[in-house]
Amino acid sequence: MEALRVGASVGPYVIESLFREGRGGFSQVVVARRRSQDAQHERVALKFARTTAPAVGRDQAEQLVQAYELALKNEVEILRRLKHPGIVRIFPIPFGTRNMPFVARAAGIQGQPWFFCMEYLSGGTIEAAIQKNKLLPVALAVEIAHQVCLTLDYLHGQGFAHLDIKTHNIM
Repeated sequence: MEALRVGASVGPYVIESLFREGRGGFSQVVVARRRSQDAQHERVALKFARTTAPAVGRDQAEQLVQAYELALKNEVEILRRLKHPGIVRIFPIPFGTRNMPFVARAAGIQGQPWFFCMEYLSGGTIEAAIQKNKLLPVALAVEIAHQVCLTLDYLHGQGFAHLDIKTHNIM
């Protein structure tokens, strides 16, 4: 079994890079390309549920891993229902079957984590822009705030709340 690393195969994808910012308590995000004869396939982001838990008892660790998997699957179901320019799109995983799943196990990866595929947003996070520039121009900061508010208004209108709005989660 392989670990999540550059060059590792995950279903029809090959990992190109690991997001340093894309590692959270529940999951990790990587950049990948679909394996194909067509080298022009666009990049995607793959999100993997963690398969290990912090140093806790075995029963508690198993419960945490199950919670990570459930959180990932719930995120997929929510994202499948939401259609808005401010919310990342998810894609079915092309395994060559008629019914393509939106979530699958990465059978060749250590721990066989559950994962899903979403659009790759190349611009980076707001956090990275702030770290790079120290201050954002006022007009840009206002536009970002406006777009976030429009997205949250849509999300709330659909009966959802994000619960983790932060500069690391805004692309």
